[in-house]
Amino acid sequence: MKRRLTIICVILAILCISINIVAAPPSPPPEPPPPTTAPPSTTPPPYVPKTTAPNDPPVIVLPWTEIRIYYGESVTLDASECYDPDGKIEKIEWKLGKAVLSEEALFDYKPKLGLHTVKLIVYDNDGAKAEQEIKVYTDSKPKTTTPAPTTIAPTTMPPTPPPTTPPIPQTHIKSGDTIIAVLSCPAHLHAYDENGNHIGLNEEGTIDNEIAGGYYSGPGFDPEVIIIKDPQSAIQFKIVAYDEGGATLTITTANAKGTYVQTFGDIPMITGSVFMTGSDYNEVTVDKEGDNIFEGRIVATPLEKKIDTTCPSYNKYFAICGIGILAMLMAITALLLARKE
Repeated sequence: MKRRLTIICVILAILCISINIVAAPPSPPPEPPPPTTAPPSTTPPPYVPKTTAPNDPPVIVLPWTEIRIYYGESVTLDASECYDPDGKIEKIEWKLGKAVLSEEALFDYKPKLGLHTVKLIVYDNDGAKAEQEIKVYTDSKPKTTTPAPTTIAPTTMPPTPPPTTPPIPQTHIKSGDTIIAVLSCPAHLHAYDENGNHIGLNEEGTIDNEIAGGYYSGPGFDPEVIIIKDPQSAIQFKIVAYDEGGATLTITTANAKGTYVQTFGDIPMITGSVFMTGSDYNEVTVDKEGDNIFEGRIVATPLEKKIDTTCPSYNKYFAICGIGILAMLMAITALLLARKE
């Protein structure tokens, strides 16, 4: 009996376990692992060089490159038509030598007497630049209100030529020459080249020596002397009187071929008178009142034997020269006599 009960219990236990296994819900399937992404590539992209278009310089457009005006007049320098083909104009400079006259596209230029070379420099926004030279020749202007003094030959100035006419050159001045200008009192001597560089006393009371190869004896000497060796451009001389009297100007041009001398004797002047040499030193134009109106001219003549008594030191100058020449002749004579002995 006990054995039967034991068998029945075992059978019931097995049956219960089977029922639980069938009734239990199925276990969910395992979740797939998250997808993996490839690590970023560390190889840099291929190098592509930058390419920039070339910069074109500005284009200069001027109404003229040469012009002649009268002294005391002004001329408008015009760079307003200049342009840059691939950008814009950034800066404009008008220069005379090293000095900057203006940075405006248009400005009025009032030059001194003589030939002046003005340079225009135009810059674009990328740093490129273009340059152009303009020649401005200032001629002396005749005085029409009052007649010329009887001691000065009247002059008739020619009409202003078209802008294409070049300035009058100095025919006998060339590289390798030496120019010597000697002026007796009562006046100061000045020299100017084509670029406006100056030798002589300036407005501040000091001395300018801006021309290469130039020498100036100074306002404390009588006569005043300016020497320019190997001039690189045309040279004009200016006389400014500081007292009444007569002055004598001698200009000597010397080179290996010979010497060319031009003299202006007994120039009548009053305080403030201004005299300017011509382009070839054959004449000086005269502004006797110093009012920037040139009313006449004086033609070069041989030096007169008469010495102006208003300038006693000028006699002293020739006396010193005579004594020096006499001493030299005596020394040569003594040397010749010593050789004979």
